[in-house]
Amino acid sequence: MTETGITRVASPTIPGIADSVRASRDELIFVSGAVALPEGDAFADFADGVEAVLAELDRALERAGSDRRHLVKISVYITDLDKSKLAAYRTVRDAWLDGAEPPASTLIGIARLFDDRISIEIDAIAIPSS
Repeated sequence: MTETGITRVASPTIPGIADSVRASRDELIFVSGAVALPEGDAFADFADGVEAVLAELDRALERAGSDRRHLVKISVYITDLDKSKLAAYRTVRDAWLDGAEPPASTLIGIARLFDDRISIEIDAIAIPSS
């Protein structure tokens, strides 16, 4: 068990993801789907949208008494998922994690979200940071 109360098991087949995660705290925090609306019709590119959503996720975690180091699981929904969007998401996510071990995760390609300007939504489960 680590100081965060989370033990992560790396995937033996897919680099950069946790195969499973064990959280040993009494409380869980469930974060509803985080999205970010662009100022205009769309973000400059998909990576900008990912950065904006992760910033919203950071704010939601902070309001709930947690942070990205204490994420247990995330579910990511990306519209019109293709190899370029997957690569952009992973690049931005890895920089956001800043070397921290990744949470357990699921990534799902979907047709659309509730607003056509949104191409990514992330919900999360975390434990309190203290």
